[in-house]
Formats: sequence, C-alpha cells, structure tokens
Amino acid sequence: MVELEGRGWVFTGDGSDDIELQDRSTGTDGVRFVFRMRSDEAAEARFQREDLTEGEREVKVVLVSPDSPEMPEEEAEAASASEDESQDERTTGDDEHREAFGLTSEAADDVTQLTDAELFDKLEQSHLSPERAVAVVDELSARKADIPAEFAVDSVQEIANGHAEGGAAEEAIRLLEFVAKHEPDAELHMTLARLYEEVETVRNLRLSLKHYETVHDDFPRSPHRDDAGARARLIRRNFFDLR
Repeated sequence: MVELEGRGWVFTGDGSDDIELQDRSTGTDGVRFVFRMRSDEAAEARFQREDLTEGEREVKVVLVSPDSPEMPEEEAEAASASEDESQDERTTGDDEHREAFGLTSEAADDVTQLTDAELFDKLEQSHLSPERAVAVVDELSARKADIPAEFAVDSVQEIANGHAEGGAAEEAIRLLEFVAKHEPDAELHMTLARLYEEVETVRNLRLSLKHYETVHDDFPRSPHRDDAGARARLIRRNFFDLR
C-alpha cells in the first residue's frame, strides 16, 4: 500500500508488469493506492499529479515490495461487502427493468430480438448494467442504427459516469464513444478525455488529447473550451509532441 499526501495523484506505471493496481481511494489528507505484487522482487511505482493553473507536473517514485503494508483486513472486507451490495442492487435493477417492459430474462438478455427503438430506450435506463450497455451498443453498431432525435444524451452521460465510478471505465467509454460518434456533444468528449487521462485501467493520452482538442476546436461556445485547451497543451508539452 502506498499513501501520498495531497490530492490529484495518479499511478502511471512501474515500467514492467511486476505490480498491479487494485484500489485507489482519496481521503482528507491524500491518496492511497493498493497494489498486488506479481513478483517477489521490489518494483518502482511511478505517480504524478498536475497543477493546471501553474502548468506544473509533480512526479514521485516509490519502491513497492511484497513487504509493503496492504489494505487493513477490516477495510478490505468492507470494500468487498460494498461491491457485493452494489452488484445485488444492479441485479435487482435489471429484474425491475425486465418486469417494467414485460420481458423474460431470456428476451431481455437477447438484444438481437429488440427493435432499434427498444435498444435506444434501454440505453436511457438508469439500471442498465455495464455489460448490458456494451451488448446494446455492439448490436446498434452492427445495425448501423441512427440515434433518434429524442434520444436523451444527458441520461447516457449519467449512466456512463456511474459505470466509471463503479470501476467499469472500459464499458463507460464504449457507451460514450458510441454516442459521441453519432451525437456531437462537448460534455461527452470532455468526459471521455478525462477518463482516458485519469483512469489507470483505460489510460491513453493520445485519445485523451484527441477528445480535449475536439472540445476546444469544435465547440467554441462550450464552457469547457478553455479547460480542454489547457489540458491539451499540458499533455502535448509534458508527454509528447505530435506533429
């Protein structure tokens, strides 16, 4: 376990596959990272945080070994119980959704049997699980279906945010990328940029830069335009220079 003082710290890797990030939590005094060791040898974990207002980046390297303190047992049990409870709530929500639409479990799971309108309607349901969202998006993409004019982009944004906060960042990105491709929206691109920049499991600075620049260049009236431009410049300056 590694604890760093201050907020905004992210794990950027160890240059190998010797350690795996299992948990990141933010407290009042700083950020805590919990790792799983894949080797008996110690490894250097790299962390960074950025001050957007000053344009500065702070980097720390911490030696993590198999003897490093782990998450306290009672906290690990509480985290596990919380995840089980969340899963139960998601399952209950799916069941309620099936009942509301008069669908059996098999019919609800088989997205190929639903019409385009029904599939888009499912994307707006607050109880939609990350796995179901991906299945729906894949089916709509295969059909090359057009998003209806009355489609509620804000609802999808909220659902994707919930998925990302629950640890399903990859599924959240699949959902957001699908909608952003068909329905230009600065908020969607901004969320994608932040996920690609901040979430370790899906980190891709080139894609983050792409979405930040889309907000800055294509949405001149967006309240996020200045922030997106500043983040794009920071990524270019500190990580790579794209020609």
